[in-house]
Amino acid sequence: YMELLGALKPEQIDTMLALCADDVRFKDPFHDVTGKADYRTVLRDMCRKLEWFRFDVSHRVRDGDSWLFAWVFSGQARVVGTFSFDGMSLVRLNDGGQIDLHVDYWDGAEGLLQRIPVVGTGIKALRGALGAKNVGRA
Repeated sequence: YMELLGALKPEQIDTMLALCADDVRFKDPFHDVTGKADYRTVLRDMCRKLEWFRFDVSHRVRDGDSWLFAWVFSGQARVVGTFSFDGMSLVRLNDGGQIDLHVDYWDGAEGLLQRIPVVGTGIKALRGALGAKNVGRA
C-alpha cells in the first residue's frame, strides 16, 4: 500500500484501493473522507494537481493491526513550486486485512500554505508572533 502510494500514478489508484475496505476513512490536513469513491477522488485530484510527487518512507512501526510510517513527501505543484516536508501516517487494518483507516499527520501551513505568496506572508508573521523569541540564538 505505501509502496503504491509512494509514487502513485493515476492508473494505479484502483490497485491501491483494492487493498482498502469499502468504508475506508482517509484524513489529512485538507480532507476527511469516508469510502472508496471519495478517497479515489482525493487521490485523482492529487495526481492531477501535482506535476510529480513521491513519499520516501524512512521508518515503519507495527503495533497489532496498525502501522505508523514516517516519511518525506516531495513534489512539484503549479501553485507552490517544488516542495518537501516531513510527516507520518497511521494505517490500520480491519479484521479482514483491508485498510480501514489512513490518517496523515503533517503541518499543512509549513508544508504548502506558507509557500503561497500572500497566504505565506501571513502565516510566517503569525508564527513569528506566537513562537518563542530568541530561540536557538546564542
